[in-house]
Amino acid sequence: MPSEKPAQRLEDIIENAQAIQRYIAGMDLAAFEEEHKTYDAVERCLERIGEAAAKLGDLASALMPEQRRDPSISEEMAGFSKAKAERGGPKAV
Repeated sequence: MPSEKPAQRLEDIIENAQAIQRYIAGMDLAAFEEEHKTYDAVERCLERIGEAAAKLGDLASALMPEQRRDPSISEEMAGFSKAKAERGGPKAV
């Protein structure tokens, strides 16, 4: 079901994406995996982004038609997930 507050949902997405950028600034993957607090904070921000995007539904495309899905992001996330699994990154408790 689309959000009743689409502008707020977009703001939530932007704020959480910016927070992730601040949290991981200057870190490589190995450092990120070792820093459990940062890992957890980024994971929570990604959850919030997903929740906001789900609430937006198809409104996202209508509100921001200039934005296109970037397939390289999906590939990068898949690569991160694979590397995390292979290295035994932080686990949920």
